[in-house]
Amino acid sequence: MKVTGTDMADDNGEFPPVDTEFPPVVAGITAGRRSDQERIFAYNSGLVVTDIALGHRFAQLALDQGLGVQVPLWQ
Repeated sequence: MKVTGTDMADDNGEFPPVDTEFPPVVAGITAGRRSDQERIFAYNSGLVVTDIALGHRFAQLALDQGLGVQVPLWQ
């Protein structure tokens, strides 16, 4: 959060408290949730993996609606 989520800091530059962050959960170092009352929040700061997935989804939605033109790649 302190590297990519700087927009989440308050006016004093302080960040909201967190119990853990996503990388340690994925690595199995810490639990993601210990009770049903806890919530997991993932902040995506524009990772290219998400950009590709969303771009594909938006392009498919446009084509499904008859909008735009499908451009052949790598021919």
